[in-house]
Amino acid sequence: MVVRGTPLPRRIAPDAIIEVLLELRFDAVSPLPEVLFGRFAELPAWRGFKQLSLPAYQVPVAFRENDPTLRFTPVFELTGVNPARAIRIGPHVLSYHRLAPYAGWDDFNAGLDIAIDSLFEKTDGLVVNRIGLRYINAFTRAGHGIDSVLDLDLQITVAGERLGGNLNLNFTIDVAEQTQCRVSVATRDYFAGVVPADTVLLADVDVFTVAGYSSASKDAVKQWVAAAHRHKNEAFFCLLTEGALARLRRDDL
Repeated sequence: MVVRGTPLPRRIAPDAIIEVLLELRFDAVSPLPEVLFGRFAELPAWRGFKQLSLPAYQVPVAFRENDPTLRFTPVFELTGVNPARAIRIGPHVLSYHRLAPYAGWDDFNAGLDIAIDSLFEKTDGLVVNRIGLRYINAFTRAGHGIDSVLDLDLQITVAGERLGGNLNLNFTIDVAEQTQCRVSVATRDYFAGVVPADTVLLADVDVFTVAGYSSASKDAVKQWVAAAHRHKNEAFFCLLTEGALARLRRDDL
């Protein structure tokens, strides 16, 4: 594992990231979602993106507003010519997504800056009350030399016996004031969807603000995102054994 105080790797090769996203949840704002969506579609960075209505758009507004889950479900999507990039918008949520191949933090963060700046500039009275930065990673046998959970720096025991078969592990830790990190490690039987063919494990690292957080400052949101990225790196690299880090570590861009 990474010893605290040791410089973290810039990345591993091959890259394990299959999706990364930032989600911002906020109080009701002006204008209406349809108008906000139109303003986003006209931004130079996203002009020409394919415009889609998502399934939640068909649900009546009153029902969505009163359902704790649907309230923060996007209703519109902008998708680039390259389908690895998407922006999803709802009455109380905006999320920015990148799929594999991941181009690196600098590239992703540049897109986040556009999304955050645009959300604050195109709305009135915006107060962000939840932020989440999430990285989903797929470990493979051929690429990462990981055959089971026993190849991670985890010790999971029941009645003194270490578990090494199929499992779905979730744990949450405090990483900063009003910020937590949830790590989920799942074997092949516990996940579905499009992943590399020889994926053995998924490692989902989600850094998020806790209940009670709020911010009306785009600069404060950006500062939180930068700190969350560091917390994500610490949580992710702590999953890897010393041998795996030595084998996969890359410190170039």
